[in-house]
Amino acid sequence: MSDKAIQLKSSKLGCIPIRPFLIVGSILGILYAFSFLTTPYPQIAITYILIALIFAFNACLFYGALKNNDIVLGCCQKLLVFSMFLSFVTFCFVPVLASSYLASNYDKELEFSDATNDNIKILHMDMFGLRTMDKFADFVKKHGGHNPTAGQKFLQGVVLGEMFVVALIVYTSTFYVEYVMIKRLRKFIAARKGMCEHQILA
Repeated sequence: MSDKAIQLKSSKLGCIPIRPFLIVGSILGILYAFSFLTTPYPQIAITYILIALIFAFNACLFYGALKNNDIVLGCCQKLLVFSMFLSFVTFCFVPVLASSYLASNYDKELEFSDATNDNIKILHMDMFGLRTMDKFADFVKKHGGHNPTAGQKFLQGVVLGEMFVVALIVYTSTFYVEYVMIKRLRKFIAARKGMCEHQILA
C-alpha cells in the first residue's frame, strides 16, 4: 500500500490565517514608516531613526513571511522580544513621569526657545508614534482653565498618565500578538521542512 502524503494545515491564530496576515501587516507597517515623512512638523534625527527601524523590521517580516524564511523570521521574533522589554521598561517610568510633569507645573519652570520646545514636542510624539496624544494632552490642559487648582492639576496628571498606560498596553499587546504569530509560522515551516525531508528519505 502506497504512502499517502500528509497535508499540513496552514497555521492560524484563531480564525486568522497567519502568513497572509503578516504579509499584509508588514506592508501597512512599511507605509506607516513612510507616513512620518509627510507630517507637517520639521523632521529631526529621531524621526529618521524611527523610520529606518520600522521600515527594516517590516521589510524583513514581509520577506520572511512571503518566502517562509525561518532565519529572517527568527530575527524578527528576537526584535519583538527586545521591543516588549523596552515597552515594559517604559511602562515602569513614563506614565509616572508624564503625570508628575503635568501635575507639578514643571513644564512652566523650564525655559527653552520656541525651536527647542518644538523639537521636544516632536521627540515625545515620535517616540510613541501617536501624534493624537499631543492634541489630547493640550485638551487636558485647557480643560483645567487658565489657573487650574491643585485638584484640577492632579486630575490632569492622572488622565495624562493613564493615557500613556493605555498606549503602552496597546503597543505591547501588538508586539506580543506578532510574536505569537511568527512563532507559530516558524513551527509550521519547520514541520513542513521535516515532512519533506522524510518523504525524500523514504
